[in-house]
Amino acid sequence: MPKHRKKNRMKIYRIQVQNKWYKHEEGSELDSNTYKLDKQDTEDTPDEQDKQDKQDKQDKQDKPGKPDKQDKQDKQDKQDKQDKQDKQDKQDKQDKQDKQDKQDKPGKPDKQDKQDKQDKQDKQDKQDKQDKQDKQDKADKQDKHDKQDKPDKQDKQDEDDKQVQSENVIIVPTDSHSLDVWDEISLKEIQAGEHTSLFEKKSNYQNINLLQVSDIRLYLDKQLQFSSVDEQIYHEALVHPIMSKVIDPKRVLILGGGDGLALREVLKYETVLHVDLVDLDEEMIKMARNVPELVALNKRAFFDDRANVHVCDAKEFLKSPSSLYDVIIIDFPDPATEVLSTLYTSELFALIATFLTEDGAFVCQSNSPADAPLVYWSIGNTIENAGLTVKNYHIIVPSFGTDWGFHIAANSSHVLNQIEQLYVVPTPRTLPSLLAPLFQFKEEHLDHRNNAVLNLESDLTLHHCYQQEMKF
Repeated sequence: MPKHRKKNRMKIYRIQVQNKWYKHEEGSELDSNTYKLDKQDTEDTPDEQDKQDKQDKQDKQDKPGKPDKQDKQDKQDKQDKQDKQDKQDKQDKQDKQDKQDKQDKPGKPDKQDKQDKQDKQDKQDKQDKQDKQDKQDKADKQDKHDKQDKPDKQDKQDEDDKQVQSENVIIVPTDSHSLDVWDEISLKEIQAGEHTSLFEKKSNYQNINLLQVSDIRLYLDKQLQFSSVDEQIYHEALVHPIMSKVIDPKRVLILGGGDGLALREVLKYETVLHVDLVDLDEEMIKMARNVPELVALNKRAFFDDRANVHVCDAKEFLKSPSSLYDVIIIDFPDPATEVLSTLYTSELFALIATFLTEDGAFVCQSNSPADAPLVYWSIGNTIENAGLTVKNYHIIVPSFGTDWGFHIAANSSHVLNQIEQLYVVPTPRTLPSLLAPLFQFKEEHLDHRNNAVLNLESDLTLHHCYQQEMKF
């Protein structure tokens, strides 16, 4: 604030401004609204005068310039600042009002808003166009890739199958209740890789696939029948226990076994004079006789003079008068369907037993006591129901992924005494001389024996058991 003084005056006023005191000569114009005045009579003493002069000098250094001019300038600055603030307040108020009006009464945007909106729309259109182009480029690239790698629909399906198999995903077939899923997967894997198709045909009864990879494999309706790696284990277990037990077997009947592998084992016995092999599918017999790899595997069994082939239904063959047999070998397909279940009835087993000599016996392949125990024990139970003495045994077949079971039956119990001991058996062979371990079962497998069912012509139940146990 400005301080005013007049010289040669003895009476002064002391003025307090912001906790500071200033001297002011009497008669000077003051703004009583601004200052708080404290009037007192004083004499100008030398000490006080010196003090006041010193203060004036300091004030002059702090705010140099002519007091009137400074006051005017300060006032102008204040006014300018106030005007500027008023102008800003007015502008803010106007902007706020414009914004409110625009919200309350939307109308045609001003030029800037219109331009902003247009710019935004142009940017969005450009982005949409780019996205569309990227999508099209991606589709074109995929089409080109598909066209190069999968020229036709079949190739695409094969590629999909290989991809699914590589990820270890189980492919469940449509008729999964009657199929071993793992067999179908193994067939697909072989067909997808390097292999040789030795024989492939759809007969009147089944799809036949004979393939060669590192081994030779036969699939019927996508179900593995044998692998050349270990088929000898299965066929020796099917044939030798019964052939070694029956004294001097001369006549043998094989039901099924169109691949000739069971026939190969039977013909190893020099006592055998006559073998009848009955198989429904003529294409199987043609394959076993004509495909060199399979002919080598079955040791040219169909060219042996003792072998007699009958292409017909087994049940029809058994209805015809015939000579008796010392050994009957049943190598039917698994009872996966109601039709196949008719091959495992008490009535049919009783009929088969009528074709045995007094000391004769038959053996029947009966699925796995580990994977399908209810099926296995039900077949044994159904055979016993026909009035026959039954012995049960099993053996591990690696290519089947499990053990495999069989039942030996005879009209007289004495025929099966000491069946666990092999007698005169051709060598080399995969079976041990002592077969006792094959006739022993784990408790967990034996437990299912009590749940075994009867499979009768009037009440076919075996295929239901099979479908239940093989369902994934």
